[in-house]
Amino acid sequence: MNRRGQSILVYLLLIIAIVSMIVLVVRSKNSTEISVDQLLIELKEGNVENLVFLSKQIDVVFNDGAKAHINLRDTNNSATIILQYISTLTSPPKITFSTPWYAGFLSYLIAPMVTVLLLFVGLYVWAGRSNSQSEIPYGKSRARMISGDHPTVTFYDFAGLPEVKEAVAEVIEFLREPQKFIQLGARLPKGLLLYGPSGCGKSLLVKAMAGESGVPSFITNAAEFIEAKHGIGASRIRDLSGQAKRHSPCIVIIEDIDALGSRERMVQEVHLNFNNNTKDDVLNQSDRIQTIDQLLEELDGFDTDTNIIFVMTTNKIDLVDQSLLRPGRIDRYIKIDLPNKKIREAMLKIHVKGKPLQPDFDAEILASKTEGFTGAAIESGVNEAAIIAARNNRKSIAMEDFEESFEQLKIKLVQLNEI
Repeated sequence: MNRRGQSILVYLLLIIAIVSMIVLVVRSKNSTEISVDQLLIELKEGNVENLVFLSKQIDVVFNDGAKAHINLRDTNNSATIILQYISTLTSPPKITFSTPWYAGFLSYLIAPMVTVLLLFVGLYVWAGRSNSQSEIPYGKSRARMISGDHPTVTFYDFAGLPEVKEAVAEVIEFLREPQKFIQLGARLPKGLLLYGPSGCGKSLLVKAMAGESGVPSFITNAAEFIEAKHGIGASRIRDLSGQAKRHSPCIVIIEDIDALGSRERMVQEVHLNFNNNTKDDVLNQSDRIQTIDQLLEELDGFDTDTNIIFVMTTNKIDLVDQSLLRPGRIDRYIKIDLPNKKIREAMLKIHVKGKPLQPDFDAEILASKTEGFTGAAIESGVNEAAIIAARNNRKSIAMEDFEESFEQLKIKLVQLNEI
């Protein structure tokens, strides 16, 4: 761009900035913006005289004549939470529903466009001047991408449960040969939920699924959507969805989806425990609700021909938001329970592979002594047996090392259950 063009751009941006500031000043005249939790506290203390619900904001008039406002966003339930809390008050403020005088073209079209344009230009200039790519933006998903070309975990690493493998293999076939199902009028599933006790192999199975599929996979944990900075969760969901669309067909794996919680329970907790809730508690619950809403929006936005399947895992299915479990979002449910004796024996053989064993090793006997053990516990027991053998200066692992290891582990598990 030549110097004249740069000058024109500078003047244009200056004019836009001035117009934007004037519009924003007019809209916020004699009013300061407050958060939802601040309003709830003021309502609790009886300091609010009047509330005016507009299409995009709530105007607040306090008893002393001071004014404030709350900006409403489509992705959260701020208005609902406020109205529900007001219904519990013995002396509620006056409530009116109205349309603001500036609800026209200038306020609802030009001002947002100007704000977005300025933000875009600012980010573009900042990105152009920055040579460092080391910092990950707050709103960027932390999901780890697996290409699918060189799998490190396959179904061979997942012992037993043939019916589970078959169900998961069918989902993989949807990705590999979608036309086989579409031509018969079948709707490809959008989501798959793996649930069951902790340590039973859900994480291993999703990694095996990613390895067997031959398509890119994005693996993340629901806890990564929960941050101290408000609004980050929904932003990371959008970024993850965008990455998935760019790499379709692919699998999106979200482990421990129960970490997000249930919207219904969180709204109830806000009202039942309001006296004990801190500002951070309210913000955290509001952010989780916003994150769940965004995840539901992304699931509903995917067409069946996009070849993107969401796979989620949980140890506590009762804590998962019920809207997420609705058919059309999660279409398949697979329970992974504690392994039986036959599966435990197969697991033992997998975990001792490559380890020096004495001739007296008997996987069947050990399997009979590990009833109630998860796959993770069996793996830990095998590793501990190797440590015991090394401690006893053996060159190979003896049967007594395994028996001692699993006996110690059994005592620890009993102690944990008693806590």
